[in-house]
Amino acid sequence: MSTRTRIPALLLALLWLCTPGTTLADITLTTDHSNYDIGDIVHITAHNNGPDEEQFLSFPYFIIYNDDTDECVFGCVGLPVITPFAVGETVTMDYDTGFVPDIAGNYTVGIVVTNGTTVSYVLNGPVASEAKSWSDLKALYR
Repeated sequence: MSTRTRIPALLLALLWLCTPGTTLADITLTTDHSNYDIGDIVHITAHNNGPDEEQFLSFPYFIIYNDDTDECVFGCVGLPVITPFAVGETVTMDYDTGFVPDIAGNYTVGIVVTNGTTVSYVLNGPVASEAKSWSDLKALYR
């Protein structure tokens, strides 16, 4: 999995102004799988391991990008709401890849805090329904 930070320079400068002299918290960001099919639910979990409290800078807390098209698919325009993210706290979100069907490809999930941790997953394209049919499966064994 590749990790990278997708925070615009202006936001990064704002973060440094808001948190002078503080240490960055260790944020663990995970998904329940690294590969999904279109229509699957991506379970995203963020945990603050400390040593300091963090702050979410907008709502929703997560941003999802399509790495292949460099396009934001979720959380692109967040409300500027500062919310504490305490040490030991866990925040979760379920993202439905089929609600507005995402295209197959590589995706990166980021969290909107000072420590811009990311995690990646792959979204696989749809499989033709004929390939999954019972008659096709029986034909393989005839």
